[in-house]
Amino acid sequence: MLSQRLLLHLHGFKCAGSTFMWILEKNFPKKVLYVESLQGNTRLKYDRVESLLENGNYSAVSSHLIAPPSKPESNAKPLVVAFLRDPVKRLISAYEFQKATNSLKEGDVNFRAFLTRLRNSPVSNYQTRLISPQSFNQTGARNGWDINPRAIDLEDEDIFIGTVELFDQSMILLEEWLQAKGIKFDASYYLPNNTGSQQGVKISTISTNMIFPDMVEIDQFIWQEVTNRLKRITSSDDDFEDKMREFSRRRESLSGLEISVAGPEDFIRL
Repeated sequence: MLSQRLLLHLHGFKCAGSTFMWILEKNFPKKVLYVESLQGNTRLKYDRVESLLENGNYSAVSSHLIAPPSKPESNAKPLVVAFLRDPVKRLISAYEFQKATNSLKEGDVNFRAFLTRLRNSPVSNYQTRLISPQSFNQTGARNGWDINPRAIDLEDEDIFIGTVELFDQSMILLEEWLQAKGIKFDASYYLPNNTGSQQGVKISTISTNMIFPDMVEIDQFIWQEVTNRLKRITSSDDDFEDKMREFSRRRESLSGLEISVAGPEDFIRL
């Protein structure tokens, strides 16, 4: 049985997910469940993992593919955590990362070809799809990847959405959000994990003009809404600068701390 609300991390690709996994492992050693799909990018309903949770002592779940559960009806439903990133920078980062790790498809001879192949796929406005409530009433690869920005409630008390660009600010607000729910959580970290530079990705020279606007326009709107909301909250807190300095001290104190982050071999496939 879970003694506290479970954290569900919606791990957006190239959205500081590995860094947050490190933070989760620091807080909940060996109590984080990593779940993905057996079939590529097939989206998973949250109830698919509930049996695993019943049989294990977990405090958090992290997945690229689990969809947000329906609106919580009881304290048994998870607290959802996700991070968004400037969608243009995220697409460039995704391409450069896959290029550096030899994971591009055969026809992806350049960035434009990469985008053309993915333009009519769930990669288009991917981040909005990631956090949108899902109906699972489609067939094929799009099932579970509905895009429904009007259904995303940034004020939902059971959902926390931060940004990569304001990551430290997001971590402080996440700590306070969880503390209000009776969960002690230290969101400090020393350095970002699994960044492009760590994977040998060079500084990109790709022009942002190469991106099809329709691939990012909804993501851009949601990301900007979240960014503005975070800035409003932090600017209204007279003590936030002190909180940032204290958070920086906590980060520095973690120098040399080694925590193993799950790799693909550690993920349960459903």
